[in-house]
Amino acid sequence: MKLLFTAALVVVLAQAHAGSLSLNAQFASFKHSHGKQYTDAFEEAYRKGIFAANLAKINQHNVEHANGEHTWKMAVNQFADLTHDEFMAMNTLNIPDMPQAPKKYQMQAKSVASSVDWRDSGAVTGVKDQGQCGSCWAFGATASMEAAHWEKYGSTVQMSEQQVVDCDTRDGGCNGGWYDTAWRYVSEEGGIATQDDYPYTARDGSCKDSQMDFVSGVAGCVGGPNFFCDNHGLVGDEEELKKMVNDRPVAVAVDASPFQFYSSGILDCRSFHSLNHAVFAVGYNDGSDWIIKNSWGKSWGEQGYVRVGMGGNPCGVADYPAYAIAK
Repeated sequence: MKLLFTAALVVVLAQAHAGSLSLNAQFASFKHSHGKQYTDAFEEAYRKGIFAANLAKINQHNVEHANGEHTWKMAVNQFADLTHDEFMAMNTLNIPDMPQAPKKYQMQAKSVASSVDWRDSGAVTGVKDQGQCGSCWAFGATASMEAAHWEKYGSTVQMSEQQVVDCDTRDGGCNGGWYDTAWRYVSEEGGIATQDDYPYTARDGSCKDSQMDFVSGVAGCVGGPNFFCDNHGLVGDEEELKKMVNDRPVAVAVDASPFQFYSSGILDCRSFHSLNHAVFAVGYNDGSDWIIKNSWGKSWGEQGYVRVGMGGNPCGVADYPAYAIAK
């Protein structure tokens, strides 16, 4: 009996050691892949504990996905060493109280297509990464300005989020803002520089717009919650959003609470509706999902994109769709 107990103990210890090595290897790979550096051994141990808890959550979700319980998968990404509260603190959109938009959207196309994907056209630039700066609103704003410039001039230009972060005094830089107030700044300032001329730093900086040559401007806009654009106000109707995206890609606000470890598939977020993050709706598969460009880099989600299941205004995606008009 004693020999049997000793043998069993050896097996348990060996399994625990193997599991520890596996966690150590995965944490080391995570740190290397995402350039993670910690101030001291205490912080590293703390982050490793969070990583282990998140890894268990991700693995459990994916087992349930394999059993048909979910329509989307999770994966380790740059947020795997953050608690959910820390992750949510990065999503800084603040929602004003708004009445319903005064009128329905007047679609320019003759009919609504069964599916749309503006990535095939040139209207959508490559996926960008906002880093540890709460500047999603600036990325939503420039994505729409880039699409508007393409629509008017037929050329694809990447525009400067950093100019908007540094210079738009109505918004809060890395502490949040809105795409429609960003368009107001660009309209009043007279234009926006290219990303190459005014590169992104992922932190608040001093405004340099007076030193820039502007590549594009804003003549107007539609939607949003901040009283600047035409037909501003709450929409909240996926059919209206579908008509807008049928004509062009649009900036939208969402509840990003379930986004932290999204990897692939169709995200079911019908139970989430506290808007906190700005993204860019670039298409849809009718009756199935919205195709949304995020600003967390290509290593997140489906090469930087998330597909959100249609129905019930998921994640609040249809609340404040808006777009800029190029000057």
